[in-house]
Amino acid sequence: MECNICLEPFDATERRPKVLRCGHSYCVKCLGRLADKKCPVDMKVFDGEAVELPDCFIVLQNLQVPLPQRFWCISCEKEADAACVEDHPVRSLRKARVQEAAPRVEALQQVEATLEEMVDAVDAAARGAARDLCETLRGKQQRLAAVRGRLQATLGAEAATWEQAKKDAEVEG
Repeated sequence: MECNICLEPFDATERRPKVLRCGHSYCVKCLGRLADKKCPVDMKVFDGEAVELPDCFIVLQNLQVPLPQRFWCISCEKEADAACVEDHPVRSLRKARVQEAAPRVEALQQVEATLEEMVDAVDAAARGAARDLCETLRGKQQRLAAVRGRLQATLGAEAATWEQAKKDAEVEG
């Protein structure tokens, strides 16, 4: 299991899994680097220092259980089966998906940043109906953050889940 921010495997020390009140888990190192102290998926604020957050014991317990390695067949451009692993060049499925997701994640982050700027501008001049617009924009921003989080969270998922997350990202973005 790995942190969905840095994509590095959790461990018992430097990348110790911490759980936020919203239920999402990230490594202590990445949480310590977040300037705004907001969950990357649902943007809920968390209090305190990263090292003081509770450990995610489920993840810690599963660190001893190795996950089966899944591969992407470069020749067939699909998830590798046994024949592909034997006969074709392959790479880690996660690496292939990270590479494929990178432009979508970047585009979603740019849209989120633009929406944040719009919210700030409208909020500064908000009166009456403008406040409703701010709430609408914030809702859209939260949906985008959730879609981006789901896309990042499904990098190691089954093909159908991965395809649905990609479609959701394209629709929202």
